Amino acid sequence: MKQIRFTMPDEDDPLYRAYRNSVWDSDASDREPVQAGENILILPMDSRMREDEGRIFLYMDSRYAFGDGRHPTTVLCLALLEEYLASLPSDEKKNLSMLDIGTGTGVLAILAARMGVDEILALDIDPDSVINAAEMALINGTPGIEFREMDAALLPPASAYGLVTANLLPPILRTVIPLAAELALPGAPVIVSGIGDTSRVEMEALMRDSGFSEMRCITSGWWHAYLLRKMQE
Repeated sequence: MKQIRFTMPDEDDPLYRAYRNSVWDSDASDREPVQAGENILILPMDSRMREDEGRIFLYMDSRYAFGDGRHPTTVLCLALLEEYLASLPSDEKKNLSMLDIGTGTGVLAILAARMGVDEILALDIDPDSVINAAEMALINGTPGIEFREMDAALLPPASAYGLVTANLLPPILRTVIPLAAELALPGAPVIVSGIGDTSRVEMEALMRDSGFSEMRCITSGWWHAYLLRKMQE
C-alpha cells in the first residue's frame, strides 16, 4: 500500500475556512442538547441532564480537539452510524472490528462503544486530540476504546475492519477514501462525512473509482455524509 502522510488543508483554502468557521459557530452558540439520529443527544460535558430510557446521551467537550459533535458533518455521521449498528444483533456488534480515522473528540468511536462494539481503534495525527478523546471516552463510560496517535496510512495493508468511519475534509478524504476501501472487509460499511456541495461530484467519483458499489447519502444544509460498501471480492 502506498504510504501517504495526512496533512491539514492550507488556512486559505475556502472550504477549510467555511468548515472551520461553521464548527466554531456551532461550538460557540447555545449549549442546548443537539439531536443526532433517532436516539442520540449530544450535550456539553458539564450538563446536568441524565439519560432516560431508550436514548443515548453523549457528553462532549472540544477544548483540545476539532468539534464536539454538534456540527452537521458529525451529526450526519452519528445518524448513519446509529442506523447501521441498530440493525445488527448484539453478538455481531461484539465481534465487529471498527476503525475511526481522524477521531477528533472521539465521538463516533464513543457512540459505537455505547451501542455494543467492543473492538475499536481510533486514530488521529494530533496528540492533543488523542488525549482529549480518551478523556471523553472515560466520561462517557467507554474506556475500552484504543486511541492512538497515528497516520492511518501506516496500518498494515490488509482488509481487516468490519466498519470504518472518517469525518474529515475533502483534501484529506482524497487519500482516506481509497485507503478505507483497502482496509475495510468486502461488503463492510465505510461511513464518511465532511463533504460540501462544492466537492460532492469529485468525492463521489473518487468513491466509485475506489471500488465502492453502494453509496447512500444523507444531507444537512450543504453538507453530505455517505455510507459506502465495497464490491464483493
